[in-house]
Amino acid sequence: MNDILNTYGQQLNPYQEPGRVLMERLTIGWVIAYGLILLMLFVILFFFLRRQWRRRYRLKASRILVRNIKPQVLSADTRVTGLQNLTILLRSVAAQSYSLAEVAGLYGKSWIQFLEEKCTTAHFSSKPDTNLLELHYLPAERLKQIDSALLNDLITNTNKWIRKHHV
Repeated sequence: MNDILNTYGQQLNPYQEPGRVLMERLTIGWVIAYGLILLMLFVILFFFLRRQWRRRYRLKASRILVRNIKPQVLSADTRVTGLQNLTILLRSVAAQSYSLAEVAGLYGKSWIQFLEEKCTTAHFSSKPDTNLLELHYLPAERLKQIDSALLNDLITNTNKWIRKHHV
């Protein structure tokens, strides 16, 4: 067996280490592929930023609701002003989202129906104590007696509408 190995071992070329692999320039196919990937990333980024830019009024309105109007509504002394500001905020968001001609003429039940049609998860007329229509016509003494949990529910519904209404 050793004779066979010696015979064939002499005929084999000695072991040579491979040379260093040089990094060559990319072929045109890879340049096009990388360019398309980069272009696709820019397009995705553009549409994402455009969507965020168009929706920034929702975030701003939600901040106003939570920071300014919610404390007014929950305080018994400023509840009337807070409810008025809540309605003004809903109107201004609706006017920014839809045409002013469509929103300006709505009042009463048609206004509440419009709000509930545009966002099915927000309910403004379901509970009698926090019905958005009736709250403005209640006397101040009756408004002070409304439970803060019900008013929190009204604020939550308003925030849902601001964030999730369909345009």
